[in-house]
Amino acid sequence: MKDEKSYETVGNIKIKEAKKRKKNRKSSDTPIGVKIFVWVMFFAMLASIVAPLVYYFITATSK
Repeated sequence: MKDEKSYETVGNIKIKEAKKRKKNRKSSDTPIGVKIFVWVMFFAMLASIVAPLVYYFITATSK
């Protein structure tokens, strides 16, 4: 095997060591356009649920 440092020997078996992962960053790699689109769709969905309920309660109490 070329690089002896990247393998751990257990008995007569060589096990490749796992790569070390980078620490998570607090900022994400998502583009700002995608974030804006997701928030707009979230508020549109919320409005589509809330608006009929508000309309129902307004018409129910005005009778």
